[in-house]
Amino acid sequence: MHANRWVVEVDPSPASAAAMEWCATHVGEGGEVIAVGSLTTFQEFVLSVPPSDLTTWQRDIRYALDHQRTAPLRTHGVAYRTRLEEGAPWRTALDVAEAERADAIVVGHESHGLAFGSRDVQRLMDHANVPVIVVPHRS
Repeated sequence: MHANRWVVEVDPSPASAAAMEWCATHVGEGGEVIAVGSLTTFQEFVLSVPPSDLTTWQRDIRYALDHQRTAPLRTHGVAYRTRLEEGAPWRTALDVAEAERADAIVVGHESHGLAFGSRDVQRLMDHANVPVIVVPHRS
């Protein structure tokens, strides 16, 4: 059987949680999910109020990625790994998919909020060499 390897872009949004849940229930037997968290300069320096040191901030994001945001994968017994990358989320998803030889990229989408917006989804689809699965989330 062909093992699926999917890259899923993970952020704190409900749309991202919906994408993770979708992956957990749809990845095939023997499949693997690579959960990618992205660090951007904007997040590091603008959203960090009050300012915090980068090491603490990265440790907190790593913990959330490894333990909280990937919970649906553990619940469904899906094999997974996590990667914390620097860059725009759509770009890191592409780069990790290429490096990992992924079969697909999965993202959550909502028209408003923290998740992938329409522009990011379009960029991802314009540059991807593998299928892009967009999981809609309605708030």
